[in-house]
Order: sequence, then structure tokens, then C-alpha cells
Amino acid sequence: MITNNFFAFIFLFILSGCSLFINGIDDDILNEEAESYKRPKEVATFCKKPSSFSLMSENNRNQKIFKSFLEENKSKKFTYADKVALWSLVQMNIRPDLSSPSSKMQFFIKVNNRTHFYHVYSKDKSSSSPYLHALDLVLKKYRGNHSLLDLAKIIDNHYPNQFYVTKRFAEFLSSNKNKISQSKQLKRLYIRGDETLKRNERIRKQRITTLVSHYLRTKNKANYAVSNYLFSYKRNNHINAECNYDMGLYSSSIYLIHKKVIKSNSFGLRYDNNLFMADSTQALNKLTTVNKTIYFNGESQTRSPAMCKFSLPLNKSWYLWLMSSQSRDPGQHLFHLIEYGLQDMNKISQIDSLLRFSRHLFLKSPIRLILESERSNQTQLNELLKLNMPIYNADKLARIWGQYNSKKEKSFLIDQRRQGNLTCR
Repeated sequence: MITNNFFAFIFLFILSGCSLFINGIDDDILNEEAESYKRPKEVATFCKKPSSFSLMSENNRNQKIFKSFLEENKSKKFTYADKVALWSLVQMNIRPDLSSPSSKMQFFIKVNNRTHFYHVYSKDKSSSSPYLHALDLVLKKYRGNHSLLDLAKIIDNHYPNQFYVTKRFAEFLSSNKNKISQSKQLKRLYIRGDETLKRNERIRKQRITTLVSHYLRTKNKANYAVSNYLFSYKRNNHINAECNYDMGLYSSSIYLIHKKVIKSNSFGLRYDNNLFMADSTQALNKLTTVNKTIYFNGESQTRSPAMCKFSLPLNKSWYLWLMSSQSRDPGQHLFHLIEYGLQDMNKISQIDSLLRFSRHLFLKSPIRLILESERSNQTQLNELLKLNMPIYNADKLARIWGQYNSKKEKSFLIDQRRQGNLTCR
């Protein structure tokens, strides 16, 4: 349980930080996404028992099919790198808007007790394949038994024709119905009758061998940027953070507010002590497809979701990876978690409670505080009403997923606010 001291700390942080924030905030244009609030259905947000194999994504049906596919193809002797690449290739068919060949990919990966971060994107806006380039990199660096082309052939020949629309992809299709209807190809792929595909309907299976072959024939490393850089941030020497957003800017009340909500496809795979947690995204300025496939063609040079890995100087077995999206400033939410005393959370249930707690976001034009009021208690609301700025309600702010590890516990974590599922085995 989160204590009263925890709530008091939050109030003090908000009250003491507002005047600094007002002077330092960037201009913005749009409001946060509005979604009708419903008390979330209780779902498993972390694996309560030790699990040697775990999957994390938006849809449980897709996870079950992938798990069965691995079990039925044991004779192919997939290494961990092979499984990561296969799971990522499957994501392309599940979220062709955000996990397209043209999408950027960011991921943490831990193999043989070594953790690395990768951010892979195109150096220019031409139609290249940074998503495939990232998977090619994984297979070569972490010693896959199969090449990217071999894995593409295996999926084309052996993976069942069962890819199901997730809630978020159904929302994307619905919100873009008019544009999709104007394209003969998109209409054929994504509209049935007069409606776009709905949640849990099937997406057409896309053969990917030709696509991967084209990437391999034309690839030029000079066209891609591969970055491992993370900003370091320490909070009173109690917790170390390494993030793709500069937390030091937030501590100086400089906020990185994007004009649009940053959306991504998040997914992960754990096998024994090996871990992979990824986010993929792209800017879709026009709704076109990649070489007449199901994949939406976009630009990888766009604002990224926020990703951090946290460690404790005094507890070497404790670490936490978090990734934040579905927000105009996803890094702000991770910074707030640091300020709330993340270093004192030594149980996965405590971190889960922290992720469930009411979030807030500072915005401007006009200057205002966006708050998840339905998740707040009366004491918090009373304190916030003392602020000299307008307070607006947002039913859901951000989506934060992660991976926690300590001597006694280890599991993926998903956010109760939005659709997500875990496979624990």
C-alpha cells in the first residue's frame, strides 16, 4: 500500500514545483487525448509467481498463438535472439501502423547478464526499413541460429494465419476511417462492409520473405542511425537513472511537450534470465502502404516514447526498466515516479501500486495542470485546488510498462489504464 507520507510528498512536490514550471514550460497546441473513464477491469499486471518464460503485448490471443508456435517448432532450435526477432516480426502483422518496416525501434535487451539499449532509425526521410535493420542487428550481435531471411521464411511457411486486431489498432482504424476509405488498397485491407476492422477480428497474414529480401539486397548501413546513448540522472545518490529523455531538464522545470500524443507499440519477451523490452513508433503524415503490403509507411524521425533503466547503488540485484508513451510528454511521467521515491519500492506490488496511482501533467496555452481526478483521493484534490492555475481532468494519462528484478521477484509490469496482457509460464 502507498502510505500517507507518500501522498504528502506528492503534494509538496507539486506545490513547490509549480512556479518554476510556469516560467520554463514550452508552448503546446493540442490537449491530451480524451477517453471516457471506466473503472478498469482487474487484470494481472505482473506475474505473481516466478516465470521462466513471459510475453508482454497488447493482446492475449496473439500471445497464445506465438507461444504455441514456439512449442510446435522446437526442432528448429531457436536461440533467444531468434525468438526476439520472431516476436518482433509477428508484431508487424499485429500493429502494422506502429511496427512497420519504416518504424523506428527502441529496446533494452539483456543477454548473458549484460544490458544494452538500442535506438534504430533512418537518417533521412526516404522509405527505408529501420525496424528490420534493428532485428538484423539483434540476430548478428546475440548469435541467432537463423538469419533474418530464414526467420521470415519460417513465419511465411509455418506461422498460423491468426493475427487479431488489438483494441488500440481498432481505434486507429476507426479514427482514420475516412482516409482509409479513400484508398482502394487500404479499404480492401481494413474495411469490411461499411466498418473498419474491430477488436479481435483477423488481420490478413502478410508474407514477409519478399520484403526482407528487398531490405537485404538494398541495405546500406550509412542510411541508418544506431544509438546506444542514454542520459544519466541521479536522485540524491539513492537511485540512478539512464534514460533516452534528459531527466535533468525536468528537474530544472524544462518540459518536453510534443504537439501530438506520442503513440507506440510496446512488447517484450523474457526467457530465463534473458530480457527484451521494446517500443516502436513512426510518424504517419500520409496513410500509404509499404510496397502494397498491409504495413503503413511512415517516417522514423519522430519524437520517441520515453525509456529508462533504474538501478540502486546499495542494492545491486534491484533494477527496473520502464517505458512511457500515450502522452504528449511521456518523459514527464517517468520523472514524477523518480520524485515520488521510486528507490524505496522494494517489492513489485509497491511498484504496481505506484503505477496505478493518479498521474498529472503540466501543460501550457493555457497554463494548466492535467489530472486523473477519478484516481485521486479527496485529500489530494483539496491540496491541488489551492494551486493558482486551472486544473483539468484527463481520464487516462500515459501508458507505462516495465520490467522489475530483485533477488526474490522478477516480472514484466503492465499499466492497468490501457489494454495489455502478460503470458506467465
